[in-house]
Amino acid sequence: MENPHGLGIDNGKLFICEGKFRLKSLDASNVNDIKVQQHIKNINAFDVIPLSGNLLLMVGEDGFYQYDYSDPKNLRQLSKIPVISK
Repeated sequence: MENPHGLGIDNGKLFICEGKFRLKSLDASNVNDIKVQQHIKNINAFDVIPLSGNLLLMVGEDGFYQYDYSDPKNLRQLSKIPVISK
């Protein structure tokens, strides 16, 4: 990890927000061999909450995101509520 901010885990699926180093999806089903599944690099990620039904809520610098994580190697963005800084 380069700059951990927030993390969430669901059934061996680990999500780590690393601020300017983005959002990572990892396979943590074997704690002795955690592997990166996907690294989303186009957002600054601060915190994340995985919910039942494979729904991931993520707070980023520019908004609030929802992802489908049924395939942790290919998170699918479902929506974004933008936040505008003044």
